[in-house]
Amino acid sequence: MQHTLPFICNTVLSFALLSGTAMADWVLNNQQSALYFVSIKKDHIAETHTFKTLSGGITKAGQGSLNIDLASVSTNIDIRDQRMREQLFDAKKFAMASVSSATLCK
Repeated sequence: MQHTLPFICNTVLSFALLSGTAMADWVLNNQQSALYFVSIKKDHIAETHTFKTLSGGITKAGQGSLNIDLASVSTNIDIRDQRMREQLFDAKKFAMASVSSATLCK
């Protein structure tokens, strides 16, 4: 009985915590998320790049959002990062790119 009671308490607590998170909003974890994009140079050389800072989530109602910090572009080449921030994204004027959805489908 001494070993059974802690097991039962832990099991009940786990189910209580899991049922609460199943009904809660989901928040994007920037440390475990990635958004990649590809650029093509010289007509046939593809290079993969990423953004370091993302945020967003999904609500219980199925509404979703994704926010991308355009200044966090990362190509692993400093001068290219600078040019993308300044010339492609104009990150001083347009700091964030946002995508949202009123509902998400199954």
